[in-house]
Amino acid sequence: MKKDLTGQNVWSDIAAAYEKAVVRTTFYDDLMKKLIIRLKGRKRILDLGCGVGYLVNALMLEDPSRTIVGVDANEYMLEIAREKVIESRFINNVTLIHGDANTFEYHEKFDAVVSSNLMFNLKTPYTFLDNAYTNLNDGGRFVLTSARHNPDLSLAIETMKKEFQENGRFDELRKYISIAEEVNSSFMGEMKTFENDEIEKVLTDFIGFKKIVSSQRGYLGQNFIVAADKPKKESEIIYKIANESERIQAYNLRYHILHDRYEFISPNETKKEKTGHDDHAIHFVAIDPATDKVVGCLFYLEYDENVGFPAENEIDVNYFLNKHSKLATPGRWYVLPTYRHRGIGKKLFELYFKTCVKSNVTGTVFCINPENKSFFDKLGAKKIGEINNNYTEFRKPAPALPVYIDLSQGMPEYYSQDRKEKYKKII
Repeated sequence: MKKDLTGQNVWSDIAAAYEKAVVRTTFYDDLMKKLIIRLKGRKRILDLGCGVGYLVNALMLEDPSRTIVGVDANEYMLEIAREKVIESRFINNVTLIHGDANTFEYHEKFDAVVSSNLMFNLKTPYTFLDNAYTNLNDGGRFVLTSARHNPDLSLAIETMKKEFQENGRFDELRKYISIAEEVNSSFMGEMKTFENDEIEKVLTDFIGFKKIVSSQRGYLGQNFIVAADKPKKESEIIYKIANESERIQAYNLRYHILHDRYEFISPNETKKEKTGHDDHAIHFVAIDPATDKVVGCLFYLEYDENVGFPAENEIDVNYFLNKHSKLATPGRWYVLPTYRHRGIGKKLFELYFKTCVKSNVTGTVFCINPENKSFFDKLGAKKIGEINNNYTEFRKPAPALPVYIDLSQGMPEYYSQDRKEKYKKII
């Protein structure tokens, strides 16, 4: 069996094992009951990674008036769900769709989104979490269960064997138990796992959920089970220079984006709240008052003879690289736009430029998004050059004038090829 958690062959093999064996265990049934309780009263539900449809059918049994959409990337699992698991009497209320949980969007929003034992095998779990948030109505609930760190996968297999031996079904189901055991062995070392407190922080601090309403464990203690609610109404964002508490949030947001989401910085760069450079920075932040969270931030290194290149002299790229080799972006700043509100980056630019002019400081930024060019022009910012594989000459900017350098046409040579490929995905 190919060791690839995103490959369809893995999930086609496990589909039969799920339907014949896994969903018939007491520990799987207990997990489903815990999810159903947290979805009580929710009428329109999206199941991302619905598999063979066991949870969909259980939700319909609990409330036949529900409307449920199930999405899965494996056609064979959906076939089993249609033909063997989901009862025919629910056919008018259940829609099963072959699709990608990272990108699927329906023409209507949902009261709840649920996902069971999917996220651990996704290459981009944060994209998946963002998409779950996007598919929810305001005030909607997200219920998520997936593997904890270093799960004992053999525990489920051994418990399954014991239960089936006790009820006399072991010989009948031996084949499917073996498939489940083989697939489980392929998971180790490739799983994206979280502890309860970690996933709670991700959901509230980085995805945008207002609060955690439930958090516990299941699946023989090997899974986290977390339920979180989306704010009932998205509020107007406040743009301001950060206070000390907001700076700490901004540092954490910066690390999350640069490491967890895009891997611009390597894992050995630990979650420091700030670096030496930050003592010389103006921090512009976007605050969501509904959650009192920093949802976007911009760091600008003030001019200092020992920190940052002189803004009023010609730009010396080598000097910049030597002084700021630890900074993860090509400029003296980076914008970490929020994941759910459009236009935050531009608002932060505007605040930054106005503050620079008021403080008689020349504001120099790098244009990492081609669409920013027209926005900079409207603000009166002047383009002073481009960066590409052959560095251009930069002319001296006038004092106290917002200026920008266009990076959209190419990336510096000091970027590795691997980082260039990741960077292309952003711009």
